[in-house]
Amino acid sequence: MKLVKITDQNRDAYNSFRQENLSDYMSRIMPDEKADELYWYYIEDNDEFIGAVWIEKYDKDDFGKLGIFIADEKHRHQGIGTQAIEEIIRLSHLPTIILNVRETNLRALHVYQKCGFQINRHYTKDNGVSVIEMIKSS
Repeated sequence: MKLVKITDQNRDAYNSFRQENLSDYMSRIMPDEKADELYWYYIEDNDEFIGAVWIEKYDKDDFGKLGIFIADEKHRHQGIGTQAIEEIIRLSHLPTIILNVRETNLRALHVYQKCGFQINRHYTKDNGVSVIEMIKSS
């Protein structure tokens, strides 16, 4: 597994992820490109882009917000997501990272806890989805 920075030159490859049915476990597959700081990478495994990971940070916040997905199920349950999370946190040098995970996404919840995230709060989004906010501080 390695992370490959997403640039204008390689961004077209991102379109293939839009064809996957990812809405069952996540709200979005793109970061907010208007963030003041954006760390955005493809997750590559065996010379194939299999997903993406990002941390977006706004100047007004003292934390970054993590997003990640692995598009094809055949690449899940192999520790790749854990490696990608640990690597992007290292690359960002941010002391505090938060994320939201759907309460029903137990696999992701386990991965985040393995990476050192702790449950901060439970809440329901405006769209009715119940989520868990998690936090990791160094």
